Amino acid sequence: MVERGLQVDATHAGLLGLQETLGEALEESRRRNAELRALLGKAEQQLNGSRATEPPGDNAYETLQEVLSRDPQNSRARAGLRAIAMGFETSARALWETGNLEEGIASVEKGLQLFPENRNLVALQQALSRNLEIKPLLAKAGQQLDTQKWTQPAGDNAYETLQKVLGLDAKNTQAKALLRSIPERCEKVVLAKQQAGNLQEGVALVQETLRYFPDEPKLLQLLQELKATPSAEPDPLPESNSPPTRARQEQDKPHVRPFGTF
Repeated sequence: MVERGLQVDATHAGLLGLQETLGEALEESRRRNAELRALLGKAEQQLNGSRATEPPGDNAYETLQEVLSRDPQNSRARAGLRAIAMGFETSARALWETGNLEEGIASVEKGLQLFPENRNLVALQQALSRNLEIKPLLAKAGQQLDTQKWTQPAGDNAYETLQKVLGLDAKNTQAKALLRSIPERCEKVVLAKQQAGNLQEGVALVQETLRYFPDEPKLLQLLQELKATPSAEPDPLPESNSPPTRARQEQDKPHVRPFGTF
């Protein structure tokens, strides 16, 4: 419309001023877009060069933050920052899978310094912290199982330790597997006691384990078999120590003939 107006009056001061202002704005926009494209290109090179967050002054994170300071809604810059945050998450999960929990937590915490509101990183930090607490508990439970501290003594047994693990992580597969092994371990030990004739010890051990696993079918069947097995008869006392019977007493009396008989 400015150009049409100038075609009618080429010397119109207002239109000429407006034309100049629009031209400057257009030139500024072009210059700004060129700078943004240059920054985005630089960030891409930094990412490809493994300079996502280091070294200071020459990394993709800082470059993309510069883009957003000039254009807060820039989609390419936002996508680049999401990729950097995902890199911290991927690294931490890889460390977790190899058992390096401490290093995984360090990676997550570094990411949270840059992306404190990233939900994935927050959740991962919580999960890693729980597993860092769970790791020694599982090791302790393994030792308790190996020393037959399955459910006793109170405060130092595998059942209580594994329940603590499940309190921290209800889906922990290793803890569930170790819990399932307690009835199996009990069965093996009791069968050995049965073969050795230690029936009373076997019954007591099965009954104790059934307090914690009341629906375990193999233990229930084993308990019935143990109770149905006759106990060994006690050895008879030696004959010399047995109290004499009446017949023996009669037999041992001296034979005396009645008076007057021949």
